[in-house]
Amino acid sequence: MNESNAVVNAEVASPADALEIMQSRQVLFEKVMAVAIKATSPTDWIDQNGKPYLQGSGAEKVARRFGVKIYETAVEREELEDEKGKYYLYTVSGKAAMSERDVIEAIGTCSSRDSFFSHGGKLSSADVDIGNVKKSAYTNFMGNAITRLLGIRNLSWDELAKYGVTKNGKASVAYDKGASKAATTKKAAAAEGQAKLPYWSSEYNGKAYIYARVGKHFSEEFLKNLGLSKSKNKEGLYFSIATPEFERSLQEEYEAAEFTQREEGQNAATA
Repeated sequence: MNESNAVVNAEVASPADALEIMQSRQVLFEKVMAVAIKATSPTDWIDQNGKPYLQGSGAEKVARRFGVKIYETAVEREELEDEKGKYYLYTVSGKAAMSERDVIEAIGTCSSRDSFFSHGGKLSSADVDIGNVKKSAYTNFMGNAITRLLGIRNLSWDELAKYGVTKNGKASVAYDKGASKAATTKKAAAAEGQAKLPYWSSEYNGKAYIYARVGKHFSEEFLKNLGLSKSKNKEGLYFSIATPEFERSLQEEYEAAEFTQREEGQNAATA
């Protein structure tokens, strides 16, 4: 055996060594996932068609915990047109890394057709705020990059529950197709009763809906401007097809209202 062959053979691990390496990496992967999920809170996750979706707020918490580096980002705008007319699409691409070896590439997109920004298609692309579309594309990029890098993508609620994250404050009820109106009304009321926050989600005929109630956290004007429709059957109740953007806006408004109420309570106590 010549010297070069000896070097090659010395560098090749045996099957047993390779298995040990894989097992140790699996243990490390599980520890990373546990720390990443525990860095978030239930309000950082939303229920999207029965599956958990990590919002931008949670992705940023995880990125700070692991010192994730985001770099080589690029923003591209495409002008598109179809039978419905002209619209535009923003794509943000870039890289995310924890080390020189752990690097992934990801993209995030958002168009002027987004149901949240176009108020369910009521606004034309020309009337949609460009800045919001660009920011949403970047938020999507961040979420995709960080969840892929740390292996917390495509998880189930059962898997998250192992780390203390549940659907806290968000009730989700799956309705059978063809359910009677009475059964639907009863289950919808049950979903509202289970909700610990003034907004919640549920499913009907295969579609996910978001509901919010007027009160100390949400004004009627806010819910209307957000694009939710007023319920004909229940006073003060608004709803729409669920999107991550709706959930995020409701969460941010809820947290802002909670903060304001705490501040007012503290000021009153010290007055």
